[in-house]
Amino acid sequence: FDISSYLISQKFNIKTVILYEVRAKKRFPKKIIQAIENKEIDALLFYSPRVAEIFVEFIQEKNLANQVKNFDVFCISAKVAKKIENVGWRRVLIANYPDQKSIFSLLDSVASIG
Repeated sequence: FDISSYLISQKFNIKTVILYEVRAKKRFPKKIIQAIENKEIDALLFYSPRVAEIFVEFIQEKNLANQVKNFDVFCISAKVAKKIENVGWRRVLIANYPDQKSIFSLLDSVASIG
């Protein structure tokens, strides 16, 4: 949904302001790489399509795709899930609503099932 176009069509004057920018780190901390390699991580939570995309680029660059295939991935929206779909995770789960409460609820439900 393009809210800017909609508001303009309703005769609103709008001004677009960039409030923040996501910049990819040049490299991940060694602790994270080691945790992935040692299979110390079971799940990842992604809130942003851009962060999900950056993480996928990172694991592909570092040839870590084999190490993450047993991860459960929790996404705040289908848009986020779309950015990580070609990795080969164990499970990709999408929150019912795009908010923290829903993603935590999803995490709790999976944790209680196992």
